[in-house]
Amino acid sequence: MDDVTVFCADQRSVTALVQTCEDFGRASGAKVNCGKSEAMLFGEWHLASSAPFPFTVKPDFIQILGVWFGKEGAALKSWQDRLGRINSKIGLWSSRKLTMEGKALVLRSEVLPVLQYTAQAWPSHTTVCKDITRTVFGFVWGKMDRVKRTVMYKEPRKGGKGIPDIPALLRASFACVTVQRSLVEKTGSAGRSMSRLLLMPLWRQLGWDKWDSSIPYNWNTPWFYGDVVRFVREHQLEGLKPDLWKPKTIHKLIRAKDLTELVLGLPAATAETVWNNVASKRLTNGHKDLSWMAVMGGLSLRSFMHARDL
Repeated sequence: MDDVTVFCADQRSVTALVQTCEDFGRASGAKVNCGKSEAMLFGEWHLASSAPFPFTVKPDFIQILGVWFGKEGAALKSWQDRLGRINSKIGLWSSRKLTMEGKALVLRSEVLPVLQYTAQAWPSHTTVCKDITRTVFGFVWGKMDRVKRTVMYKEPRKGGKGIPDIPALLRASFACVTVQRSLVEKTGSAGRSMSRLLLMPLWRQLGWDKWDSSIPYNWNTPWFYGDVVRFVREHQLEGLKPDLWKPKTIHKLIRAKDLTELVLGLPAATAETVWNNVASKRLTNGHKDLSWMAVMGGLSLRSFMHARDL
C-alpha cells in the first residue's frame, strides 16, 4: 500500500478509509502510519469535533509521487524541484572533459528522463523552458555559444550535433499524454472522463472530435491545457491521427522539417556530403567535433575572436 492516493468525499469516507486500512493491517501484519500520511482539503469541508481528522492536513501543496499539486503555483514548484535535480547532475558531469556526442548522450539519458516524468503531469512554463535551455547550452559550451542553438538541434547529417531540444520534447510529452488519455483510451476511467470534460472544446477547434450533447463540457479550459493547442498549431500537427501521438513520433516529425545547413563557399548540393564526412564513423568523437567546428567557423581563430570583440 505504498504511495496510495485516495479521494474521499466527506468525514464518513475518511473514517471508512481508516477502518479499511486497519482491517488490512490485522490480516497482513502491516500498519499505515497516519501521522506520516498527508491530506489536502478542497471546497467546504466540515471537520467533526467528535472524530478528529487522522491525517496531517497540508494547507497549500501536497506531493504525490514526486509531483506537487494544490493551489496556484504547484506546477512551477514541481518544475523548480526538477531543475534543482538536473543542475546537480550537470554539475557532476561538467567536471569531465566530454565531447559533443558525450554531452548529447548525458542530456538524453540523464537529464531528459528526470524532466519528462514531470511533463506527464504539468506542461513546462515559458520561464522553465528558458531556464532549461540556458542550463543545457551552459553545459554544452560553457560561457559562450559558438554556433546557433537552432543548428545544434539538427541531426549530424544536416549539419547539427543532435543536441536534444528538451523544451520541445517536454511539450510533446504533455501533449501526447493529454491526447492519448482523452481520445485514444477506450476504457471508461475517471481520468478519461475528466479529460474529455475539460478538453472537448479544444479538440473541436482542431477538428479532432464531434459535438456530443450526451456528455457535459467545461468551456473554461484550464490554463495548462492551452499549451497543447499552441503546440499542435506551432508544428502544424492538426492532421496527425490521435493514435500516432507518441513523443518519439512527434519529435521525429518536428526534426524532419529541419533544412540541411549550408556550407560557406560551397554549392548547396555538396552540403550533405560535407556533413556526412564530418560525422564519419571512421573519426573519433574528438575529431568529429574539430571537423564540425572548422566547417561551422566556430574555432577560436583571430577572425572569430575579433568578430566578438575578444
